[in-house]
This record gives sequence, structure tokens and C-alpha cells, in this order.
Amino acid sequence: MPVLTVNRLRTAIACCALVLCGCSSSTADTAASSTTTVPTTTTTAPPVVLALVPNLDLVESECFAEIPPPTNVPTPPTTLDGATTSRNDQASTGTEATVPDTLPLTTTIPKPPTIAVVDCNGSMTGQVYATFCLGDSEDSPGELTAVACPGDDGLDYPGDRTLRRAAARICLQRFEQTFREPYAWSTRGAQEFIPTEGVWNRGDRRAVCLATQPAPPSTTTSSPATG
Repeated sequence: MPVLTVNRLRTAIACCALVLCGCSSSTADTAASSTTTVPTTTTTAPPVVLALVPNLDLVESECFAEIPPPTNVPTPPTTLDGATTSRNDQASTGTEATVPDTLPLTTTIPKPPTIAVVDCNGSMTGQVYATFCLGDSEDSPGELTAVACPGDDGLDYPGDRTLRRAAARICLQRFEQTFREPYAWSTRGAQEFIPTEGVWNRGDRRAVCLATQPAPPSTTTSSPATG
């Protein structure tokens, strides 16, 4: 074989080898630099329960949550005489209200739903920013307004819709006074606890204003691909 032909063949083989090496290096670099998006998982610790109370008994600045499973509810401290200590360190009997003797044995006294008072530094549903009692307005008779507690015992139950609208209107006014911003511009939510018809007819006129925070946005993280 002529010397010129052999030299050309060797040159062609060397060029192919360089091309193959370049392709392998490029492929490896691409694989090393690729990333995979993996959803972030967030574990929320259960709320730290301080007490279980009727929802209308919540006071300003207290935080609340739904009642967790019984295993997460601490047993309140008990004194020698069987009394329990409330969240205000006041002794109470720890027993349910009894039905007066004048009522039939089948009669039950309506009570507000029970809710958990929780540590505001942990997970929670919301925080109380105002409480008040509802009564008849002196300036606008027939219109419900915020009055000094315990309110007007003789006022007939106005209906759930009327009661909720009045409480929501007053709570929004208190919201802007408390947080110094219009509700429409705020990232907070607002709701209210109001008495049911049975609780109202028992004489309880309290309403509780609650502020809630929006759920945190979901996030993703990128990690280098393997393999």
C-alpha cells in the first residue's frame, strides 16, 4: 500500500477518535448539570393545647384551633378537692352545668361549641382580635350593634342571617382599627363566632372576631440528577 494512503488512513482514524471523545465528554457534562425538581414536603407540628373552652369564651389575643385527637389534649392539673385549674389560674369545679330541677330531665341546656385555646407560637387556626356583645342600637332602633356585655337579655333572637351580618359588619370595623389597614388590602382573613338560637335564648349575646393567616405557598427545590 502506498505510504500516502497509509498516512491518510491513520489521520482519519485519529480524527474519529477525537470526535468520539468530544461527544462522550459533552454527554457526561450535560448529565452532570441536569436537575430534577422535587416537591418540598412540610411537616406541621400539632398545636400546643392550653385549654378547652366554649368558643364564645375566647378573649382578645387568644389563639385557637380545632380540638385535636384526645391523645394530644393534656390533662388539666387537679387539686386535692377535685377542682381543676383554668387557663386563668382560677379554680373551677370541672363539672358540666346541671339542668335546673324545674325543667324536665330530658331538657339539655344549649352551650356554644367547644374549641381549643392554643399557644400562639405554634400551629393554630386563628387569633381573637375583638369581642363584644350584641344589642339594639339606640340611634337606629331595630339594628344590632355592639353594646356592653352581657347585652340585652330581653332581645328576641334576630335570626342567623341577621345576627351573622351584624357581627361581620362590626368585626370588620374592629379589624381595621386593630390592624391599621383596610380588610380589602390585608392578607389576613376574618370570621366570627356568634351564638346559636339556643345559646341566644339562654341569654348569651357575645360575638368573637377572629383573624386568620393564609396558608403558606407551596415550594419546590431542585437537586442534581444522579446516574
